[in-house]
Amino acid sequence: PGQLSGGERQRVALARALLMRPAILLADEPSGALDSEATEALLDQLRTLQKTEGAALVVVTHDPLVANAMDRVLALEGGRLIARGGGL
Repeated sequence: PGQLSGGERQRVALARALLMRPAILLADEPSGALDSEATEALLDQLRTLQKTEGAALVVVTHDPLVANAMDRVLALEGGRLIARGGGL
């Protein structure tokens, strides 16, 4: 594990989580150490999990690409939770 890059570690952590077939997946900045190509692959995996397993996804991100790929987007503005819609 010490020889893996940050992005590789992140992908391994996601794979370990997906093996458990969770009903709810909590992801904090899942694309933080990934390039745009790897981020797209990650989003495809998350969408597949959601569709095939019926898993609920709760994703915290600053990445607009990731946020816009979600069904529903909520933002914190001035301490208030604001609905922003979603990209799907």
